[in-house]
Parts: sequence; C-alpha cells; structure tokens
Amino acid sequence: MKKPQEDKLKNILIRKGIGGLTLIDFLGIKESKRTKEVLMGLAKEGDIFLPINLRENTWTNTTNKGWGNGYVDVPKRHPCYGKSTIEVIDKFKGENTPIVTYSDLTDSGWWRLGFDSLDKPNLKKEDILELTLDLLIELYMMR
Repeated sequence: MKKPQEDKLKNILIRKGIGGLTLIDFLGIKESKRTKEVLMGLAKEGDIFLPINLRENTWTNTTNKGWGNGYVDVPKRHPCYGKSTIEVIDKFKGENTPIVTYSDLTDSGWWRLGFDSLDKPNLKKEDILELTLDLLIELYMMR
C-alpha cells in the first residue's frame, strides 16, 4: 500500500477511534489486511481501543476444539445492538457474521457478539485474533 493511504488510515483511526471504520468504508478504502495491521499497531501503542475480547477455551475437555472464543463489543447505537445471533446472521448478511454464535449484554452496557472454535481444532490463538479482527471490521463498517 502507498504511504499516503497508510497515513490516511492511521489518521482516520486516531481521530475517530474504532468508529472511523465506518468512514474508511464510506471512502471506499478496501484494504482489509492493511486495516487490521494499522488497528493492531495503534492498539499496541495505546493510540486506539479495540473493543474485542479473546478467551481461551478451558471449560470443556473435548479435543475437538480450537484455542478459544473471540468477541466484539458494540455500543447502543450500533445496528446489531440487542440482536440475537439468528437476527445478526439473517439481517446482516456479511462475510463474517455467519460465524456469530454468541450475543449478550455486557456489564458495561455494550452488546457482545462472538464466536467459538468448537469443532475447529486447527484454530490457534492467532487464528482467533484474525477472525475477531475480521468480525470487528465488518461490524464497525455497518451503517
């Protein structure tokens, strides 16, 4: 990716936070891989907060499972807020929404959407992070 495009992504995300993903989509920037890299870089430097949560699966003894679960939190104004997993999958037909197997209110008042890695024994922690970031980008680009 060209340097100006990279700077544009960073500037938007630093100024607008995670909500800047909607603007990035509106501007037609379709650099998913680069967007994930920029998000992770900004999060590591403490410049942006990513409303994601990864949980290792330690509650089941089955061997037919991946590393764990990935979750994305959305605020009250988000179109998926308060929606069940079936509503999210049916109403918001995205590339990543079909993986949603969890939907519930958090203690902080955000709505949590997520997925598990049961029956996906090859998924490692890095894979769960990638899938969670993909879901985050898709959910935050919804209008």
